[in-house]
Amino acid sequence: MEIMEYSLVYCAEDGKLHIGDACTEENESLVGGMTDAVYESESYTGDGHCLTLDNFSFATSADIALVVPDKTTVYLKGKNELRVVNDKGEANVAVLYSDGDMTITGDEDGEIVCLPQTKQGLWSRCVCARFGDLKVEGGTICVFAGESKKSCGLYAGGRFRQVERMGGTIQITGGTVFTSAKTNAVRASEGKLIVEAPAGQQSVVINAQEFAGGAAAFTGSALTQEESIAPLVITFRSV
Repeated sequence: MEIMEYSLVYCAEDGKLHIGDACTEENESLVGGMTDAVYESESYTGDGHCLTLDNFSFATSADIALVVPDKTTVYLKGKNELRVVNDKGEANVAVLYSDGDMTITGDEDGEIVCLPQTKQGLWSRCVCARFGDLKVEGGTICVFAGESKKSCGLYAGGRFRQVERMGGTIQITGGTVFTSAKTNAVRASEGKLIVEAPAGQQSVVINAQEFAGGAAAFTGSALTQEESIAPLVITFRSV
């Protein structure tokens, strides 16, 4: 996979991915933005606040691979991969990032792999809803956060910056998640992590210290791996 030097930024107004320059400062605010240049690919379509990835792949040496706006749904078809290859000292990287609310769902065979490849980085997050809420409702999400000092597979919430609505809730109600991280596999900064099965199903959680799944919902702040050599898995099955 060719490694680019820029970020991709989704524009809900025209339904296009634009070439841009996105990174986060020490105080966690998103800087940079999109240009007028459109990233041409037949592997995505955009319709307002819904971005569909269909066998889409993108790798970059920038701090963030793909930025989507507040209230975006990322819909997965086929096998998709986003990768950040960035080994700058004290890098603060994310792979799939929103500065607000984000929902991930998809077809039964829809999948996304998010990989931040950095060893010297300060922060490494795979899927990050910064100052917003994150929902996982379908598809398969594989998020492996790498070897940064502080890392997280799925993250929602904020610190430092005061905003009108901080967000910080993660709701996992469908699909399958494979996640690993040195710090937290899943973390909701405001302590509102919910794993809840739809009616007629129960959750199955493998390799988590805090929860093993079941018919009852889990509410907490984070899920961490029981064994660090294996990913934490969240899925759902009929009862």
